Amino acid sequence: MSQIPPVPYPLDWGKPVRGLAVSIGTAENVWTSPNSTLVGVGFKNFSEEDFNLSLSGAFQLERVPSSVESPNRDDELRKDRYWCPFNFLKPSESPLPYDLQNLELKAGEHKIVLVRLDRLNWEKVISSNWPYQTLFHAVPVGEYLLSFRLEIPSGKNVLVGSTEVPTVDEVVSKKIKVTLNPPDQP
Repeated sequence: MSQIPPVPYPLDWGKPVRGLAVSIGTAENVWTSPNSTLVGVGFKNFSEEDFNLSLSGAFQLERVPSSVESPNRDDELRKDRYWCPFNFLKPSESPLPYDLQNLELKAGEHKIVLVRLDRLNWEKVISSNWPYQTLFHAVPVGEYLLSFRLEIPSGKNVLVGSTEVPTVDEVVSKKIKVTLNPPDQP
């Protein structure tokens, strides 16, 4: 029987954008079982004003190239990125496409949400599918850099061809290295 790891406490904040910064932490950097995928996500308001933002968030795993791979493999490595949308209001559920959540933080306040990444849906970044597979089914074994991203609608549009497309401000955590191994067999 495996034990639940200590609670990860993220405090190494990424660069604040519009006063908001995010951080991630994990108690275990080698993931071999569902219990080892516990991640803490931190949200901090660095501004001097309270805010209530509508935004969306996602985790991303980016494969670390091996020492024998060519450093010019950017196109191939882009294929080795996986993402997982995250509903920080209901951490055990994957959000629906285009589902924004409201984050309320008082000036200087920070909150931490715990989530087991094996319970959420994952997919390749370049896929046109909305994530539907579990972590251990979608992502091959290997070393990865884990990050968390928030997208805040900027309220601005850019013209792409003849279509106006809304832009977002992106808040990104620092990356942490994790190793995904085959799941433990019962």
